[in-house]
Amino acid sequence: MKKWILTIGLTLVIGLLSACSIPIGSGELIVSTDGIDFIKGDGEEDIEGETDVFAPEFDEDGEVTEDEDPFIDESAFGDDDGAIPEDVNVEDLDPGRQSNCNRKGHDKVLSEIGHEFYIPECAELASQQFSNNSVNANFTIPNANYETVAEDYNNFFSGKNIEIDERIDFDSEYVYTHFKLDENSSSLSYIEITQSDDGSVRLKVVIYK
Repeated sequence: MKKWILTIGLTLVIGLLSACSIPIGSGELIVSTDGIDFIKGDGEEDIEGETDVFAPEFDEDGEVTEDEDPFIDESAFGDDDGAIPEDVNVEDLDPGRQSNCNRKGHDKVLSEIGHEFYIPECAELASQQFSNNSVNANFTIPNANYETVAEDYNNFFSGKNIEIDERIDFDSEYVYTHFKLDENSSSLSYIEITQSDDGSVRLKVVIYK
């Protein structure tokens, strides 16, 4: 019996409030069966600090739809193609992408060789000598390991199907590799890779045309 009385009482209260309006300031609070709405008065501004809430929508697979949060500045993550904006310093984003390498002289040496050839990115030209039938160049590679440099050259030679004869002296940390860059050449070209005490690698390149 008490439940019936409580139910009837709640129904009457809801019925009385379902079509009423309550003035609040210059606005009006309207209560109806559809819910509660607040209508702001003329000239009333939004309350300071009030923000809208973004609710993402999901598709049938539970993935967020293409509607994007209007409060996220996507320009901070690059443009639509994934490119980094021009005003962003790439080196600040990824120190591993910094390059202080000095490639001065590489193009001249490669031009004199006349064939595709590998010179380590950070190899610094120390000396060079050119003749009609040969190219002789010496490089220094800072903070390098002679075995890593030798492996890079082996990858280059194997990729070009160039046969090599490699000799390694682990005690002296020295690698000597001779090869034929040009099948028409009568002499074998060679490289010498030597580990230095200061942590650098000395590279000698002798190419016979």
